[in-house]
Amino acid sequence: MRAIVTVLGCVAIAPPNACLADPMELATPQGLSPGDRFQFVFVTTGSLFPTSSKISVYDKFVNNDVASSGGATYNGTNIQWYALVGAQAPNNSRNPNSVAGDFPLYLTNGTEVSADSPLDQIWNGDLLHAINANIYGSVVTFNVIWTGSNAEGFAAGMNSMGMPAVTVGYDTTAMSPTWISDHSQVYDIFDPDTYAYPIYAVSAILTVPLPAPLETPEPSTILIMAVGMTIMLIQCGLGPR
Repeated sequence: MRAIVTVLGCVAIAPPNACLADPMELATPQGLSPGDRFQFVFVTTGSLFPTSSKISVYDKFVNNDVASSGGATYNGTNIQWYALVGAQAPNNSRNPNSVAGDFPLYLTNGTEVSADSPLDQIWNGDLLHAINANIYGSVVTFNVIWTGSNAEGFAAGMNSMGMPAVTVGYDTTAMSPTWISDHSQVYDIFDPDTYAYPIYAVSAILTVPLPAPLETPEPSTILIMAVGMTIMLIQCGLGPR
């Protein structure tokens, strides 16, 4: 059975998964030390219409978006991703799993987006760098990103995800609050002139791994090495007489 596959510009009539790559191993951003915690953030490659009011639907979308690109791992483990959106379910709030703590945010190419207090920086728009790269770390340019959020990241009431008119973030070059909420831009999802647009995704909190401990040789290994060295010295005429 054949399928049309679209993965980062790979468009072909091909068997399912023909264009998929092996999972990408994302590198630790520079400047972090073992034990430090952080998160990755990116713009989805895929686009959608924000017709659901459930955040879980968008969480599933961003994880499927990464999976369709071959997947992504950190320290050899698959990464869980969350949608950076505001919706009425649950609790008319921002995604509780998205930016959950005071940890720096990075694009997947290692570029720092916000420093140690993203809960302050990210919601007031004081970004160090625009969120303008996809899961591959490649720069993208979109004029519209569905968010359904106000500038603090909470659901924008009647303009949250799943409502007839949804708030958008405007311009992925933005480092001001318009990255997540341009109040002058509310798109009617049923308007024939409205298109499907991408959303932002953020990783679960990740921890820089500690260096592997040095292995101590077993006593039996040390004894074998000592006996071997003694035999070698005797053969060379350097051993005890």
